[in-house]
Amino acid sequence: MTKIEEIEAAIAELTPEEFEKLGEWIDRRRETDFDRKIEADARSGRLDSLHQRLETENRGEAGIPLDEFLRQSKLP
Repeated sequence: MTKIEEIEAAIAELTPEEFEKLGEWIDRRRETDFDRKIEADARSGRLDSLHQRLETENRGEAGIPLDEFLRQSKLP
């Protein structure tokens, strides 16, 4: 049995309350990991070109929704 299979089996045995707590923990973990990734990208300069493009394209104009901007953008 793989580690993932063991985890899945253990999750199947959780009470609804335990399952809810696990879900909350996973959400916090994802948020923390995402924040660390964004911070690292910002420190490395990887987001500089996106920031500059956003500033240039929206100067004096109505903004575009962030999700639309990100879909159109290609990160280096």
